[in-house]
Amino acid sequence: RCHDMDEANGNWLTGCLLYAVGSITVNLAQVIIKLSHLDQEHGARKLCNCCCSSFWWWIGVVLFGAGDVLNVIGLNYAAQSLLEAFGSIQFVSNLCFSTFILHESVLRRHVVSTLLIVAGNVCIVAWGDHKNKKITLGRLEELAGATAFIVYISIIYPVAICIYIFETYLQRVNHRNSHERSNLQAICFVLSSAMIGANSVVVLKALSGLLHTYIQDFYGKDSKIPGKVVIGLTVVSIVGVLHISFWLYRLNLALKRYSALFVVPLMQASWIVFTVTSGGIFFGEFADLGASQILGFTCGVVLVLLGVSALIPSSRHEEISHCDQCSVSEEQVGLLHESGKLTSTEYQTVFAMIETEHVIYERLHERDKKLSCLESTNRWLDKPICN
Repeated sequence: RCHDMDEANGNWLTGCLLYAVGSITVNLAQVIIKLSHLDQEHGARKLCNCCCSSFWWWIGVVLFGAGDVLNVIGLNYAAQSLLEAFGSIQFVSNLCFSTFILHESVLRRHVVSTLLIVAGNVCIVAWGDHKNKKITLGRLEELAGATAFIVYISIIYPVAICIYIFETYLQRVNHRNSHERSNLQAICFVLSSAMIGANSVVVLKALSGLLHTYIQDFYGKDSKIPGKVVIGLTVVSIVGVLHISFWLYRLNLALKRYSALFVVPLMQASWIVFTVTSGGIFFGEFADLGASQILGFTCGVVLVLLGVSALIPSSRHEEISHCDQCSVSEEQVGLLHESGKLTSTEYQTVFAMIETEHVIYERLHERDKKLSCLESTNRWLDKPICN
């Protein structure tokens, strides 16, 4: 039984190193793909738009694949919940790549959100599961039939579909505040993508573990691989390709629609939360955690979510003074009425409009007092690091 569990505690550092390099490579690929979309948008001013855009896009895709290969190899050495959290190093690299490659302005909110996300993921690493257990086809069948995993899948996929429908609805409906609509659309887009796409890591870890196990068991021996194992590997591979294709398609759309400094950390933070959750549930990585570990792990997830919320741009509040809102004063209306330029009916109508303006202004003023702390915080966060 101890042999079947095969807990490899000594190699988790190797897995973390491989996963860190893979995560940085994937992040570089995302920034390069974003660069290809920017080249395409400004193609009217470039003679070789199609060639340049296609070239950089393919470079990004190749790097993305290389980074994923390193990540899959790293998954053989440590628990999924640990490695996915350790991948938070890409949030630091994203600031560097977006600044020097895409020339995007780095705001204070980007740095604050990055620090919160990294701190949260450090907590997840510190209190997460460091054990890695041997994967066999029989164990996969047992894990897939577990009640916790069935409940998780039964919830996550319908919720992702509902969020996608709501995102589609937002695209078709016109809203007065386009800024808030854009932020809400981006959040819905990211959530619906990460909820489903994150399960590809579970499939990849399962596939990688199966290959590693059966290569060890059958390589160099006369015994043949059982047909059941071949069928299992084929099914897992197909499911993995479908999930990876979905994630790459949605990631490409996100990089095309939104700023890299905004959408990349948002995508990756959501990715980390859902991959840690799905891996912890499917592989039973949460089962061996004590009370203190669960508390530390939960605090890490909360810090990640706070970092994501700090990352969302604030709507620009237009400060309009009372004098600017009121075109005429009550005294001016009274003088016009006394001089005979306004009839009594016109005077009453204009005076009522001014009174309504006063009421609206007072309500807005009271609201601004309540939001002053939030507004001042947002203004501080929206300042660039370097002028």
